[in-house]
Amino acid sequence: MTSKAISERRCSSWRSVRFWSFIGSILIAATVFWKVTLKVASVRHLPESPPPLSSATNDVGLATSQKDLGVVPRSRAATNTALPDLAALREWAAKDVQAAANWVLQLPSGSARQQALNSVALFWAGQNLDEAAAWARALPEAEQRTASLETIAYEAARTQPLTSLGLALELPEGQERDDLIVHSVAQWASTAPTGAAQWASQLPDGALRQNALSRIATVWAENDPAAAATLAISSLPPGRPQDDAIIGVVQRWAEQQPEAAATWVTDFPQGPLQDAALEELVKLWTDQNPQQAGTWLRALEPGSAHDVAVDAYVVQLAPQSPAVAAQRTQDIGNENLRVRDMETVAVAWLDSDASAARSWITQSALPPPVKARLLAPGQ
Repeated sequence: MTSKAISERRCSSWRSVRFWSFIGSILIAATVFWKVTLKVASVRHLPESPPPLSSATNDVGLATSQKDLGVVPRSRAATNTALPDLAALREWAAKDVQAAANWVLQLPSGSARQQALNSVALFWAGQNLDEAAAWARALPEAEQRTASLETIAYEAARTQPLTSLGLALELPEGQERDDLIVHSVAQWASTAPTGAAQWASQLPDGALRQNALSRIATVWAENDPAAAATLAISSLPPGRPQDDAIIGVVQRWAEQQPEAAATWVTDFPQGPLQDAALEELVKLWTDQNPQQAGTWLRALEPGSAHDVAVDAYVVQLAPQSPAVAAQRTQDIGNENLRVRDMETVAVAWLDSDASAARSWITQSALPPPVKARLLAPGQ
């Protein structure tokens, strides 16, 4: 086993519930991040193939509209195929947002117009949220209304999450609306978690309700992990959203009050979720205070949960303190897991102090074939 194999070994030790719960949380966060990022990026970058401007452009009240808006012809032979400079459009909106919005509506339909609409919507929402929402609701095309309201709602979520939720509920049902609701209610939970949880618990859609409550619990755990833990257990049925919430709570609680988090986790029913929570807890605790974590582990009753916790401790500790980790492998009752952890420790130790590692390997209870492989030249 090489140093690279240690990393693979540490990754493979994740139990399936923790792995998929973690991946689920990452995917949700990544989805929201990219939605918000793309909303902002869409108003700052020009598309590669912009549509031509409408001839009505010159009728919006600017004597030299193409010059003022920085219209950039794609080629000398096609001067009518151009795109407004969105920075110039925002400058115009700062002076007369209604006129800028009217001008954008005269552009040919397509991605360029929608980007320009998003630019106006984002700027307007920052200046006057109510006016921006009223304008978006009155847009003539359903696709325009939906995209502009969504842009405005994401902007509103930063400071007025309740308003954002109201706008989200005006949107057509679908994944984009649900993602916006979860994002907005999480923003609300950062300042008023109880109210956010009460609101989310009234959502009629079961899957959306669970995802929203799961995010609220994770956010709430930043300031009150005990309350977040109660929410995760009492308001969510067993399943992926609850698993996500519990792992999120454990991560944050372990950073603040690891002993309290440990008491909570050890009360879980034995099974994959408890294993995943114990592994996450011990990993974080060992990073912060390995002595304290090690003392707590000694008090655990022998059994599957104990072995999972000690395994996490050994794997996390081996690169920094292989001698201590080697001693703790003997606390693992499961023989296969114990041998695997001993090999993990041996490889880490060989990297940092080959002489001491070889001495320990020689005297250890590792199977002879494993010893021979570890002690072979080049290891």
